[in-house]
Amino acid sequence: MPFMRLLIALLCLIPTAHASSNLSLALLDFFPFGRLDHTQKPVGSMVDMIHAISKQAKLPIQVKLMPVPRALRAVTLGHEDLMISYKDEQMLPGVQFLGNVGCLTALMIPHKQANIATLKDLKGKRIGFITGGYFHIKFAHHYGLIPVEVPSNESMLKMTLRGRLDGFIINGAVLGAYRKGLATHARLPDNWQDLIDTPIPLETMETHLSISKQSKLQHLAPQLSQAIQQLWQAGTFQRIYDHYGQGDSTACNPQPGTQP
Repeated sequence: MPFMRLLIALLCLIPTAHASSNLSLALLDFFPFGRLDHTQKPVGSMVDMIHAISKQAKLPIQVKLMPVPRALRAVTLGHEDLMISYKDEQMLPGVQFLGNVGCLTALMIPHKQANIATLKDLKGKRIGFITGGYFHIKFAHHYGLIPVEVPSNESMLKMTLRGRLDGFIINGAVLGAYRKGLATHARLPDNWQDLIDTPIPLETMETHLSISKQSKLQHLAPQLSQAIQQLWQAGTFQRIYDHYGQGDSTACNPQPGTQP
């Protein structure tokens, strides 16, 4: 009997298979991808995508909102398991990309009076960038523009509307969410869309779910990749993008039955 009690006690110390499969995802704290609502619950387009992947793969995934630099560092070092980001090995080294979940297009948004119709017109213009963000790193030293570091998309848009910037660079998902009226926190003037000119596309990049090569749960990668394929085939990602005004995000959709 003492031996049996000892054996039972030892077995209780061994984590179950379900508990050992708890994945954590570093989510960008960036409207409309992820933010905290009034109840301090993570919401946003990437939150919805992760919930769908978690359900399809039958794997629990804990979402942790983080600033962009911290999220990149956490996944690269293996402090968190997963991330959704551009498929860019230089920006996010040390990960395995598991599957394409859509695409994002970088856009130059000019003020109506800035006389910017092409990228050549950016020379000498004051253009806003999120401080230290991907677009800041990639585009700030091109086209002869004058880069202006700004803390948020909301600030860049408001500064442009007031004429303090000639334009700013964001991705199409953010613009789509603003146009759909989802940025209720921004308190923009009713005619704000009349004050900006036609967006100029810069680059379209695939967006992928990735897993840290330092993660102890890397063996779950095939399960997550399969779930992504199944969600494309079921139209789940399309519905999420439509809800957030991001219809063009499906341009990178892999063909059904192919490996993303």
